[in-house]
Amino acid sequence: MGEWQLLLEKQKKKISTLVCDTFIGAALMTHLAPYPKPYRDFCVQKWLEYLVEIKMPTSDFNLVDIFSDKLLLRRWNLDGLSTD
Repeated sequence: MGEWQLLLEKQKKKISTLVCDTFIGAALMTHLAPYPKPYRDFCVQKWLEYLVEIKMPTSDFNLVDIFSDKLLLRRWNLDGLSTD
């Protein structure tokens, strides 16, 4: 399989999970932002388990991958901002 085909398959997977990933990301930011990271991670895991149970397409959820630019995040970390 060529490089373009692999990239296409990866993008298809992202599109298929976009609704659930966006839903979890929005819920995480609006409802769980003030809580500690371990609790947020616990809640996200429970939400993912529920989405699998009701047969919704999900991914290995990562808020950073969905809503941010890794280079910008790295710059913020270097400027002393929190990593979570």
